[in-house]
Amino acid sequence: MALLASGALALQDAGTNSSTTTTNSLESDFLTRGQDGYVDIRTLYENAGGDTFSTKIEWKGQVGGWQSGSNIYSWWMYGSTFPILSLLIDALPISSGVRSGTPTFSSEPGNFGSIGATSYLDGSNNSRSIRAIIFGNPSSSPSPNNTRHWVIFVLNGTSVPNTDNTFKSLKLTGSGTTYTFTRSSAHYNAASNTCSCWAWEYNSTTSNNGIDSLYTSGTSGFEIMGPDVTTTTNNGIAEEFGGADSSNVALSDYYKGDLHDTTGIPTSGEIKFSDFLGKTYAPLAVSTSFTGQLGGGKQQRTGFSFTFGLGSNLSPTSQDAFGANVDLRDCYSQDNNYRLNIMYDINSGTVNTTSWNTLTVSRSGYTSFTISRSSLSTNAVTVGNYYMTTPSNTLTSAQFYMISGGTVTLTFT
Repeated sequence: MALLASGALALQDAGTNSSTTTTNSLESDFLTRGQDGYVDIRTLYENAGGDTFSTKIEWKGQVGGWQSGSNIYSWWMYGSTFPILSLLIDALPISSGVRSGTPTFSSEPGNFGSIGATSYLDGSNNSRSIRAIIFGNPSSSPSPNNTRHWVIFVLNGTSVPNTDNTFKSLKLTGSGTTYTFTRSSAHYNAASNTCSCWAWEYNSTTSNNGIDSLYTSGTSGFEIMGPDVTTTTNNGIAEEFGGADSSNVALSDYYKGDLHDTTGIPTSGEIKFSDFLGKTYAPLAVSTSFTGQLGGGKQQRTGFSFTFGLGSNLSPTSQDAFGANVDLRDCYSQDNNYRLNIMYDINSGTVNTTSWNTLTVSRSGYTSFTISRSSLSTNAVTVGNYYMTTPSNTLTSAQFYMISGGTVTLTFT
């Protein structure tokens, strides 16, 4: 987290931390709306009395907006499988027969506009491709759809999750006014013409959330909102930098270079509470060096290992790192899995397994490589040892042999 940017700080912990929640814009860009003449939505009906079928118009009106694709044959509206329309458009009165098919678009528009961004990263960091943002304004539509205004938002791919992580709301601007379409209030279908769709309907000619100003041609904006972001700030220095469980903690314990490497904190001399406002704990870099070796028989190992008698010249032999006093016991890989195995013996203290983010492995004359903590398959303390293991095939052949000799340095930051 971080320390609060203003207000009173405690040395250890001032009680309940404060939180703020802000909106989260995933993408914002222009939308040049195209607008065409009348479009029909038609469905197959079994006629009254049975035995015969006919295709009937359920909705008719002007359609505008944007679709990806260079021509009507590549547009989302050009197809035959649109379950989303069964949710959006009501069936005709029973006197017209019984709906027997899935509605489809007929008389596809010949004109659509353009859009700035055609993709975005959702709240789970997945890339989402936008296929269409289209609007419908009824004209000569039969009842009960004669006042049915609608908006459809289309993302490429089936079964895109219907959650706030995909998007919380879609904001569209028309005639200088921004209108919000909330995902949770939309009709949703996971597979309409190979896409996932959200549709909103409004059954009024005077209150339709601005759709009557959106279906026409013109330039406006769109914004895709993600889940709100809640930020919590610490109000105690020791709570942020460590040592909150110590009864004799002092402000002088928190000079930069002693327990942390946070920019803006003095390294010596006068140190004040205000020096810590708005600061986020930055861990000290932890470095361990050894002389690597290539060993083993049919199954080769490279690196340093006290367990297997591999390598030498460990420096330092013990050190304060990860919130404890430790010494490196193993850092090796085997040619049957190209996985890096690291183990520290814990001499005293309690290891904080999240006190670092990136491991850099370096050797003079070779290209260094990095491993992120989040990529580890094991990052845990067990029976007095701190274990770190990468997934199989993490190392390349060059990296495997890089740690087989010379002075190899592990730097945790």
